[in-house]
Amino acid sequence: MMKWEYLLLAAVIYASAPQMKLVSKEIFMKSPEKGVAGLGCCWYVEQNGIRMEAVYGTQTRSDMNDRKWRRWSNDNGKTWGKEEEISFIRKTPEGTYRIGSHPPVICPNGHLIRLSNRVCLPTDKVSEAASRWTIWYEVSLDGGKTYTEAKQIIGKGFTSDHPFEPLFVGKNCYMIGDQTCVPIFLPDGTILAPIQIAELDPKGGLYQPYTTPFYQSRVLIGKWKDNKTISWELSGPARLAPELTTRGAFEPTLARIGDGRILMVLRGSNMKKTELPGRRWYCISNDNGRTWGEVREWTYANGESFFSPSSCSQLVMHSSGRLFWLGNICDKNPNGNLPRRPFVVGEVDQKTLLLKKETVVALDDLKPGDNLTMNLSNFHAFEDRKTHEIVFCMPRWYANRKDADTSDWTTDTYRYRVHI
Repeated sequence: MMKWEYLLLAAVIYASAPQMKLVSKEIFMKSPEKGVAGLGCCWYVEQNGIRMEAVYGTQTRSDMNDRKWRRWSNDNGKTWGKEEEISFIRKTPEGTYRIGSHPPVICPNGHLIRLSNRVCLPTDKVSEAASRWTIWYEVSLDGGKTYTEAKQIIGKGFTSDHPFEPLFVGKNCYMIGDQTCVPIFLPDGTILAPIQIAELDPKGGLYQPYTTPFYQSRVLIGKWKDNKTISWELSGPARLAPELTTRGAFEPTLARIGDGRILMVLRGSNMKKTELPGRRWYCISNDNGRTWGEVREWTYANGESFFSPSSCSQLVMHSSGRLFWLGNICDKNPNGNLPRRPFVVGEVDQKTLLLKKETVVALDDLKPGDNLTMNLSNFHAFEDRKTHEIVFCMPRWYANRKDADTSDWTTDTYRYRVHI
């Protein structure tokens, strides 16, 4: 076969491969009033069928919700029932106790588990949390209608104040990152929940050479003891030095490949050191998540680098057997978190575990009329059981701002559907 015939054949194969495209984008939760972000996301709650739960919230400051409520759907998210208020803030003599529940996941045994970050903040400031967050779990046997009493995740032989080595609540913390940090499962039902760890310096204080102390990510490894109880272990670290990423290696997302390898993709940052390139990072486990290889720059499968801001991302294993990544890729070196746009989807090469450049498609970006501070992040994705589209809810942060007032949190959340 001549060279031009090889090129033609390659073009035909690429053209015949399923192409990703945005099918729809609609408002899922509208800002209730000026200055307030309207947030929301949804998920399935049963092993089979199309029953769903949606949780909504409002926000007027970073990483802190003011109100939350839920609604249920029996028709795959087309319509939703009445609001049910969620209690997640409690005033105590020690401070404000906050519960940050993450989207529940359906286990192979049909049970639902819900992980949450929990913390008591003396003056209710997010800056107090890095030394105090703890992780808890609950189990539902009835599709999320009721849950068991929440239990703190603690390793065998450890205590609530010292839940694992190297954690000492009040000095450093363990926490789940964004809604994209979704647990996955091994074939035997073992739970792998990706988390991040705040490190301590040699003097016992938070290790913060630049800003945040989350220089390592790990995996909580859970095994069922009975219908309602899980025993937990902590994996080895996936760590990056501040010389490579100033805010750490955090908000990990996981996927298990058919050959048994587990891929972890991580958020990094070049905040306060913008001569560093803003990259995405990755590592691989060959022993079911117990230990992790060297953390390296995540590139395109052809070896080419790309820029990515400090933001969450998510790996989604599709029923077709294809693996997809959703997140931000920008055309210039970012400055820390920004710009968190455009928002893209791309397919992961399951041999190299790198991103296939030719598959990357922009799903949203700055539009005419958007405030220039608009960014696209903080989402949760899943596969629609009827259409097999990838669905995710994501705020278009600050798009509706009318001026440069950074205290204006006016934001609508949209539900996107992507054809695969």
